[in-house]
Amino acid sequence: MPIDTKTVVLHYKPLKERKENMIRQLQQFGFSDYSFYEDFDGNELSQDTIDQYCVRKHKDWDTVAKKIAPWKIGIEAQKELNIAEVSLTIKFGKVFQALSQIDAEYFLIFEDDVFLCEDFDVHFPHFLSQTPADWDAIYFGSGANLKPSRLISGQVAYLMDHPASRCADSIVMKKSAVCDLAKTWFPFHMISDWELGYQHYLHNHKVYWWEPSLVRQGSEYGMFKSTLR
Repeated sequence: MPIDTKTVVLHYKPLKERKENMIRQLQQFGFSDYSFYEDFDGNELSQDTIDQYCVRKHKDWDTVAKKIAPWKIGIEAQKELNIAEVSLTIKFGKVFQALSQIDAEYFLIFEDDVFLCEDFDVHFPHFLSQTPADWDAIYFGSGANLKPSRLISGQVAYLMDHPASRCADSIVMKKSAVCDLAKTWFPFHMISDWELGYQHYLHNHKVYWWEPSLVRQGSEYGMFKSTLR
């Protein structure tokens, strides 16, 4: 079953094997409208660019404390971002801004190290049809083995309490939510998945997780080396 949803893959250009792997999968499952976002690689960032988009924790303690409040943790638990994390988080914000200008109901966003499940082209529309219509964002990866706390037989979509982001490798997001994030993402203070958790909380988005997940993260399962840490 072809997938005609506008799809963007966040990609770090030197990792050519990841792009080749993604293209194979997207073609295998009949994605008809996909692109790779490749700007703002870490090795291309100047300090001026970093300062334009990212505020370091030690320079804005009050805002960081406000953003991590939903997690109910101390500010010392939030690390400073390294260059790879800054790059990835800029890419997310720029993708949100670009997608906010496109006429579509919703979008798919992948990081470049994902492996889609067998028969993804069948499972994705089925899971979407089983999700309540009030969703703003759906996370369907398996990063860090995060799962809803109580699984129910026959149920695939679980509404999550804030902070509701999962690992950010695989997301489907409605245009209205994309527009919200495009307006408030910059300047960011946290890595993309944490920043997403705060942004969903800020905009009171309805966030669902799919279980079972439809995607594995290659850098977590040893198929690719992680570039973030």
